[in-house]
Amino acid sequence: KGIKMKKTLGLIILAIFATISFTSCFSPIYYEVMNDVYPEKATVSGNINSICRYTVGNNSDNEYLVLAADYGVRYKLASNQVHGSWCTFDVRTVIPDFAYHTYDYTTSTHNGYQIAKVLTDTDYLYLFCASYTNSDYGTTTVSNFYLWALKPSVNSDGSWSTTDCEVKAVSIPDNTFPTFYYSEVQYTAFSIFSTNAPQRANRRIYIRSGALNTVYPTITYYQLSNGQITSAGNLTPVDSTGTNQISSVVMFNGSPVFFNSIASTTNETYTSPATRIYYGSGYFLYYSDTNGSNFKSCLNAGNPITTLTTTADTLLIGRGYIPSVSASTTSTGGLVRTTLTDGVPGSSLIDFTSNASFKLTSSNNILATLNATPEKTEAESSLYASINFYGTGSSSSSVSYTDVGLWSYYPSRGNWNRE
Repeated sequence: KGIKMKKTLGLIILAIFATISFTSCFSPIYYEVMNDVYPEKATVSGNINSICRYTVGNNSDNEYLVLAADYGVRYKLASNQVHGSWCTFDVRTVIPDFAYHTYDYTTSTHNGYQIAKVLTDTDYLYLFCASYTNSDYGTTTVSNFYLWALKPSVNSDGSWSTTDCEVKAVSIPDNTFPTFYYSEVQYTAFSIFSTNAPQRANRRIYIRSGALNTVYPTITYYQLSNGQITSAGNLTPVDSTGTNQISSVVMFNGSPVFFNSIASTTNETYTSPATRIYYGSGYFLYYSDTNGSNFKSCLNAGNPITTLTTTADTLLIGRGYIPSVSASTTSTGGLVRTTLTDGVPGSSLIDFTSNASFKLTSSNNILATLNATPEKTEAESSLYASINFYGTGSSSSSVSYTDVGLWSYYPSRGNWNRE
């Protein structure tokens, strides 16, 4: 009997140990499932490189969000917080001879244009487009770049008119958008970027032609305004005294402030001016004093910073793979955040109260973010983020092609979901 009791006791202890072990092992999965939400139907997909603010005409109520995704140019009122409400503006109806990019397998030729990026200034909406051809290496390569400036009008139902839209083909100076090959891969040696400010008067677009440490090391800066590209003269970034390769810009006190960093923003809202500037340099977040100068580093974001967006109480930090600062092509992205107190960021990252960390994970690159209501707290804000990933997206990985595109957070829904 003694032997039997020992065996029974041993089995009970083993069972308890197993229960503790498996519960501990499965808790994170259970927690993630409990924080997951039912997925919305994906309606805006593709590699979305920018999410723009654009005011149509002279009516401030006609404030729209615009981007390029599947089906071309997509837009909706900035105040709209309803899933599935993005409209399509068919630019083929307003730009002569415009066609969306297709590939003819019979003739092995590329036709039409891909809209690579959408940008806005105070008056115009710009489409930065590319055409393609087959390279000598047997790959698809960019053959040329194009810019069109559009000024649509609004119909009575809020849609954009395709019969009343001013169109300009922007004249591009020679060699403004150079590309080059390295190890049979095509790279660009330029950047086109904007302030994308909430206040219409503060929206500016600039172009950097050339890139350091390439076959096009001589850098020239241009401004894109009123449907024209003009010289911007000699520009100086504030985030470096030894390097001049500007890739982003913000407006502060009525003047542009330039950065080598690809990620910069301010705490400007639709009704109040900026009192702080923020930018990311590699993994590190910096912020200015109230004069827009004397930048300080406040935290390490853990991965390279690609985009920044403010709310009234937090700073959202988008991260992603940047070849110059990251050697890995996996687990280098994700959306994280820190506090904002009187415009000053916290010294560390804080956890989300929403499901953002489960949807916009470190396996995904955050391409662009935007707060349509920057004067509100994060919980009360209408937020957007576009994502993609590097890799194959196999069933064994934590990413999926169905997730590539636009995501949104609405206060009424209380979670991040596919847009």
